[in-house]
Amino acid sequence: MAAQIEVTTRRDGGRGASHAAPGSQVTVRLPGEDELARSSIKKGDFIESYEKTEEKLKSSIGRFLKVQDDERVHDLRTAMRRAQMHVKLLPRSARRDDSTRRFSKDRKRAFKLTAGMRDLDIIRARLLTLPESEERDAAVVRVDGERMGLVKEARRAVAALGGDSMPKPGKKEVTARKLRKRFRGQVDELSGEIGRRLPVVLEDETKKTELHLLRMGCKRLRYTLEAAARQSEKGPPRVMGSLKAWSDALGTVHDWDVVGSYLGENGQRAKGLIASVERAREEAYQSFLRRAVEGAGKKAPPVAAVPKKGGGRRGVGARLS
Repeated sequence: MAAQIEVTTRRDGGRGASHAAPGSQVTVRLPGEDELARSSIKKGDFIESYEKTEEKLKSSIGRFLKVQDDERVHDLRTAMRRAQMHVKLLPRSARRDDSTRRFSKDRKRAFKLTAGMRDLDIIRARLLTLPESEERDAAVVRVDGERMGLVKEARRAVAALGGDSMPKPGKKEVTARKLRKRFRGQVDELSGEIGRRLPVVLEDETKKTELHLLRMGCKRLRYTLEAAARQSEKGPPRVMGSLKAWSDALGTVHDWDVVGSYLGENGQRAKGLIASVERAREEAYQSFLRRAVEGAGKKAPPVAAVPKKGGGRRGVGARLS
């Protein structure tokens, strides 16, 4: 999963101008790819991880039903994501079972109805990092009011999920051979998606959907690898660290995209506030570029965001090698 990228430089002395030679080449590769290729799964480790995941999901549901603050919303959604990736590793017969379908339906509904709360929590937290102003404070007040209106329905959906249990296939149903095959297929599929989306995000920072999907792909692959790890471990160390670093950096960019979208949709057109969000988003994107390049063992040159033909901006020209 390597992408050969051509760094686009700007020599006019503007912000982010690079001292690297124009057209210089650098390879961006997910550190720990060798670990990823060798990764496998054992039935005992998976069963143990599956049981721990169910315990964590139940705990997160219980905590959310008591208090719906930002931390508990985040923890619940993370627990639901981990549960989803574990269920995906079950054999086909278990995935098609009625109890699995019911659990998946309730999980999707709870995830959807807590998404708005999570977005508003992100917006509020990011806005409070910006310079104080009347426009900022007004936006925070609006966010707080909107979030209150989402709690009741989200709580009802999470309570319904709490009435389910994660599917429990028989031990004979989960065979070592089927589990290894399913695990390998999921790892290959998810890593392939990351490999396809990485060049797009490196090429054009305005591809917000692709950037979000790349972030989610990194998370899903990390949770899948966790399902194969012994509980005393966290999976292949280098690749797990890389996936976490990439998803965190991309998450910051996505946070600012959520803030910008919210301000635009709600008519919050204060130039100072919008400009602050755009600057923060640009800094976050450049931080991701540095992590991606330096993670491959290279020293990243400062990369300018160069206007594309027809508008928009791009980071570095990219193509798969």
